[in-house]
Amino acid sequence: MKSRYPALLLCALTILGNLSAWAEKPKPELIEVPVSIRYVAQSHWTEAEVLARFNNAAWIFRQSCGIQLNLQGVVRVEDPNLQDINGGFNDQGIKDKIALKESGPAAKGVTLLYVRKVYHEENTFPLVAQAYVLGDRRSPGNLYLEEFPRVQKAHGIAVLSEHYSTSHPQFATYFHSPNLTPYDVDAHELGHLLLNSTDHDKFPGNLMSINGAERTFKQGQCERMRTYHEREHVLKRQLEQDYSRYMRNSTRRLRARPW
Repeated sequence: MKSRYPALLLCALTILGNLSAWAEKPKPELIEVPVSIRYVAQSHWTEAEVLARFNNAAWIFRQSCGIQLNLQGVVRVEDPNLQDINGGFNDQGIKDKIALKESGPAAKGVTLLYVRKVYHEENTFPLVAQAYVLGDRRSPGNLYLEEFPRVQKAHGIAVLSEHYSTSHPQFATYFHSPNLTPYDVDAHELGHLLLNSTDHDKFPGNLMSINGAERTFKQGQCERMRTYHEREHVLKRQLEQDYSRYMRNSTRRLRARPW
């Protein structure tokens, strides 16, 4: 009877060879993305916590996608008019977010705003984590092309209310997730900003799914986020062209309207 050991040995050596080749495969070059942070003074947010949350997000992006989040600075905002902000898309909401973003040195890249409360019209919502993006021809945003000149400076901002702070006395009442840490919310919102999309993934098992089931990103998400700089470079020009076309078409429709 022929021994099967040589065949098994060959199989084992093949597997080891593949593992060795995989281990030696060079990792993709790190893509650096600048991130600016603003947090309000009259809230439960502290510099220590926002830095810890940033470091958690930076670890997830680096491990999952080879993206290095590069912290541009942390600014504590004292202005009493910016402790609570309007989270809507009206003039006041856009002005609030831009004013907070522009507090201190010029914010580079994407911006995280840690505020006390977020309100819409007459309502105040205790738990808010919201990214604001213009979107493009591939992905939907929540800042609209029709208002491009007014909203373009709000593009690339994410807002988190203080109920996400672990030092808030009611934090445990609001945050429930069996698989994620409280700090993973920030990474999820940064994912929206780097993907330039407000969409959630339909399938579980990644940080961008609706329930954020895992602390990682899918390959396709990583590939898109790693082109962040190229897409941002193209985005403004593309949106300016689309906006000009929109305005020309609107003017034609108005001229053609019977009065």
